[in-house]
Amino acid sequence: MNTRSDKLEFDNEFDVVTAIQSHHYFDEDGRELTVTNCYKALKDGGVFMTFENIRMATDESDAIALRRWARFLEENGNSSKDVQMHIKSRGVEVFPITIEKHIELLKKCGFRSVNLLWSSYLQAGFWVIK
Repeated sequence: MNTRSDKLEFDNEFDVVTAIQSHHYFDEDGRELTVTNCYKALKDGGVFMTFENIRMATDESDAIALRRWARFLEENGNSSKDVQMHIKSRGVEVFPITIEKHIELLKKCGFRSVNLLWSSYLQAGFWVIK
């Protein structure tokens, strides 16, 4: 079943819910709504897996990671104009948050076991249990 997590209206129905590269499009309030919806949709003991674009912990680290990402994109066929468009969308069209903020939000929404599954310099995956 494919349903947008901001539109989920299930209660204790699923063993597993996933949200892959989708929540960074929501601002802070929208993101909390989507994570809460994922929590509500799960049965007790259910697993939520999410992979998202992230911000680095400091502005300096974020700037370095963005420069590396821009270079990677250009080296793999993206135009400088397209790369700059992607970078300028941060905070306007996409709202990546730090790993720490992800963990805080997941706990705030009720998840009892919050685990960082994987991270790269601008992406992270979380495996959490209701």
